[in-house]
Amino acid sequence: MDESEAVSIDLHQPLRQSFEVRRRRYNGETALVVHNGVYVLTDIADQVWRHTVDGRSFVEIIEAVADRLDADRASTVAAAMGVLEELMTLGFVVPRPQERGGADDEPQTGG
Repeated sequence: MDESEAVSIDLHQPLRQSFEVRRRRYNGETALVVHNGVYVLTDIADQVWRHTVDGRSFVEIIEAVADRLDADRASTVAAAMGVLEELMTLGFVVPRPQERGGADDEPQTGG
């Protein structure tokens, strides 16, 4: 990806899986299925995908994957970051919309 295609990522914004993507297992392989496309996952890609379910941020997902896998932490973090960036580029993982109705949404009135 060159600089003109770079995407700004808020590392602390909660993420979610796209509703169009399904995870499937077949003949010992795990894949993501989108419309007619099938994307076979590596073990680390599957771990990243599974950690996007509960609204974790980019940083939280990377840390969870690195903690879970018994491998060199630096290379695991680098690989997980690459996978998550690719999932986001493909639109398989998207930012979770901000929830409405919280205290932060109340209008501020002057004194």
